[in-house]
Amino acid sequence: MRRRVCVTSVCVLLALAGCTNESPAPSPAPSVAVPTPKPLPSGPTLPVATVPVLVPNFSGRGEQPIPEFTSARYTVLIHCVGGGPLKVVDASAKAKPYVSVCDGRGNTIQDTLDSPEVRHLRIVADPGSDWEARVEAR
Repeated sequence: MRRRVCVTSVCVLLALAGCTNESPAPSPAPSVAVPTPKPLPSGPTLPVATVPVLVPNFSGRGEQPIPEFTSARYTVLIHCVGGGPLKVVDASAKAKPYVSVCDGRGNTIQDTLDSPEVRHLRIVADPGSDWEARVEAR
């Protein structure tokens, strides 16, 4: 009889102590400082137009034609990043190619002809250069 009392007492103590078959809760992992990502360099951006726009903002990478427009006087605004040269070439060869560098600064090209005509311009830049352009009347 003594033996039963001892076994029963041990069972009662284990039940009161909260012993279960479940594994103990895992301890929280030590906190590790997560590095904050560096901000990406800003992409091309142009100022807000304050004059009539002949070709609205458009962007690209590498070489691409500028949509056709008709004007005797115009300004091409370009903002380019990525390094390397950037050229604006007139397919009619009436204007010399404008050459700039994709250094993140904005550039402007102005040209004047004797009379309005359809312009066929092309942007030529390195394949890794991103740019944004707009053509405005002047």
